[in-house]
Amino acid sequence: MDALELADLFEGLDRISSDQDFSKMHRDFCQWFVKTIRLAKTEEPSSYGHAAKVFDLALKVYVYYCKMPSPAKAESLMPRLNGAIDTPILHHLFKKLEDIYRKSFPPHYLWTIEMIDKEDYDLLQKVIRQDIRDSFKDKLSPVQYDDIMGRRLDRVSETPLMRLPTRVGGLT
Repeated sequence: MDALELADLFEGLDRISSDQDFSKMHRDFCQWFVKTIRLAKTEEPSSYGHAAKVFDLALKVYVYYCKMPSPAKAESLMPRLNGAIDTPILHHLFKKLEDIYRKSFPPHYLWTIEMIDKEDYDLLQKVIRQDIRDSFKDKLSPVQYDDIMGRRLDRVSETPLMRLPTRVGGLT
């Protein structure tokens, strides 16, 4: 699979008629990605977490923002789209998991998308859907979750020092 085959995969979205069809397409892409794509900086193999993030973001742009392959089909696919998981969202979701299961997960400094396998990914998508029910009264979809949580988590991660004015000409 290359960029042309990814375009073919998007064209195949018209044939998606069930959650199982969508899950199979997602899983097949992620398995191909893990076998084929290496990380640019380190040349190490990619993880399922890397693959899922790439595919979830590509689907978000194509289906959610561009309303492709057609507005009607995009509307039917929207509930199936997953929330993209980056490292700040991953930290938030693992904290939610610790609250739910009342046990610690890996140390916080290890929490990166590199560590996510298929089983973790599926569990994290369930946590996203649960957080949507709990925190947003089920009024948004998983594909919208990363935009909203990304903004919230960016604000939370700002330290007071980051908001201090810089010195200009010896004045503060």
